[in-house]
Parts: sequence; C-alpha cells; structure tokens
Amino acid sequence: MKIRQLTGRDDFAALGNLFLKSFKVAYSGMLSKTYLDNLTADQWTKRLKSNPQENWVLVDGDKYLGVSTINAARDQSMPGYGEIRAIYVDPTCFRQGYGSILLANDFKQLKQQGYTRVYLWALAENIRAKKFYEKYELCENGSKQVQIDDQTVRLIRFVKLM
Repeated sequence: MKIRQLTGRDDFAALGNLFLKSFKVAYSGMLSKTYLDNLTADQWTKRLKSNPQENWVLVDGDKYLGVSTINAARDQSMPGYGEIRAIYVDPTCFRQGYGSILLANDFKQLKQQGYTRVYLWALAENIRAKKFYEKYELCENGSKQVQIDDQTVRLIRFVKLM
C-alpha cells in the first residue's frame, strides 16, 4: 500500500466512482435521497482531471483505496491557510485506517507547501466525520449555511495549527 500524487496515468473514471460511492454512503440520511440518487461520478472525474496535482491517492497495487484533495484556501476569510477539500475512502474499506493515512499525508503535504494552519468543512450532521477530525486535533471554528439541491444544511469549519 502506498500514497502518491495523482497522475495523468490514473484511472479518473474509477476515482470518480470511488468519490461517488463514498459520498453516497457518507451522506445517506443527511442529504436528500433524491439528490444522492441523481449524482454521477462525472463531476468528480472532471474535478480530478482539472487539477491532478492537488489530489493524492491511496493505492494497493492497482486498487484505489482512497483519495484526498488539498489546496490553498478558497475561502477569502482564511488567507494563509491550506485547505483539505476532500477525503474519500472506498466504502468497503471504511474503518481500516485509510482516512487517517490520507489525513496525515494532507497535513504533511500542506506543511511542505509552507502552510502552518489548515482548515476543512464538514456537514454538521456528520457525527462520524466530526469525531474523526477532533481525534486529529482539528477544532470547530465557525459554521455556515449552504444550499445543497433543495436542502439547506449547516457546515462546520474545523481548523488546526500544524
């Protein structure tokens, strides 16, 4: 098993499907069934192709176990922060430590890029994610309401000094 930066040789369709499967499992019961049922892998596949250098994959041979996305802060109220935009693990691999491996790599990569502070957003109802981030000393630091399809949800911002 190894973690590496995404390259043009990767199977973007397979990774888009990993994102889709993981997203649907992670947010089942939190986001509307209609919204989740209408998602396709294409949106993630396109995002991965547009900025492969921001993505890291956890692989075991030629099997994708997880993927994460990091970048400079997109939120203008967080200048100088690195952002963890996504961490998704194949649902058949949940609770095996793969998310922890991806998160540790995200911290390492952002630190190497010169960031000493990091943030991410999580759905307030996602108790599993909240516990996971708190385990790694990310602290709640604000929230916002966003519209996802026909549903208004609250996101919590988590921050960490590295």
